[in-house]
Amino acid sequence: DPSKCEAKGAGVATATAGEEADFIISVRDRFRNAVPGGDLEFIARLTGPEAGEDMVAAPYNDYEFRVAYTRQTRGVYDLQVTVLGQNIKDSPRQVTVFANDVTPGGSYNTGLGIRKAEPGVVASFTINAADAYGNYIDSMGGAYFSIDLVPCNPCTAADRTNQDDVNFCRQLQLAGTYTENKEACESDTRDGASI
Repeated sequence: DPSKCEAKGAGVATATAGEEADFIISVRDRFRNAVPGGDLEFIARLTGPEAGEDMVAAPYNDYEFRVAYTRQTRGVYDLQVTVLGQNIKDSPRQVTVFANDVTPGGSYNTGLGIRKAEPGVVASFTINAADAYGNYIDSMGGAYFSIDLVPCNPCTAADRTNQDDVNFCRQLQLAGTYTENKEACESDTRDGASI
């Protein structure tokens, strides 16, 4: 009886971006007794922020089937599990995919302070913490970022043909605390790409 078959496990409610989540489907008759699944085909469909193919549950044992999935985009998804063309118990239901841990590669920064800074004037920007898949992390604090202000090296500034770039570099050198990084300077980090 499809209405008595039941899905259990963490994957029916939550998942973490980029990590496999799963759940087990128990095959039940109309009296809720466990019965062999035989050739039954359970189909799971997860719809939401990230599209995906329908998943066919794999036999787990004589009385249960397993569904495993991975999503990279955080958000709320609808999970529908059917057998014999009918929904199983509590289907459809919602599954929340949470962002993974903060990574520097997924995080990004915004604000005018990335592009322009003047000596004696406060410049600011915002670091948007994100995981490796670009999922913005808004529900957690305590992520630490190390930031280096990298000025243009005087010897490479002289080689520049754009006078505005040379002046910008000299102003940064007068502005105060920074860490020298010749390699980054030669690739011109004025637009904030290295932060």
